[in-house]
Amino acid sequence: MLDGEKNQDQQKPGAAEAGSSRQNHLTRVPIKLGKKTQYVPVHKIESFNSSGNYVEVSHQGRSDLIRLGLGVLEAQLSPRKFLRISRTAIVNLDHVRELHTSGKRNMVLHLESGKVLKLTRNADRFEATIPYS
Repeated sequence: MLDGEKNQDQQKPGAAEAGSSRQNHLTRVPIKLGKKTQYVPVHKIESFNSSGNYVEVSHQGRSDLIRLGLGVLEAQLSPRKFLRISRTAIVNLDHVRELHTSGKRNMVLHLESGKVLKLTRNADRFEATIPYS
């Protein structure tokens, strides 16, 4: 489990019965840099990319590694802001600049930093979240 601060969203009475329970999602991700830990707000994070036993966190023009599985991290992120786009990547939807398509199976995301990531999962969910023409 990450040590980052989490949203303290209050669950409305009766929400669980209605099937719309809220979860606490990460608001910051702790990144160890030598003997110090930097807490990066999730809105500043562009993407997470699997790198062996680590996850590369791309934020503010730099990349840092955290020791955590991508699936564990995905479960702690808001699905309204973050989307698993492949087996090895999660993207912050607020940082997507363009979507290039050439058929349903060839979709590429261009992020604000210029980084390019292939969309191989959740294409329908991506299109529903960010409509394009």
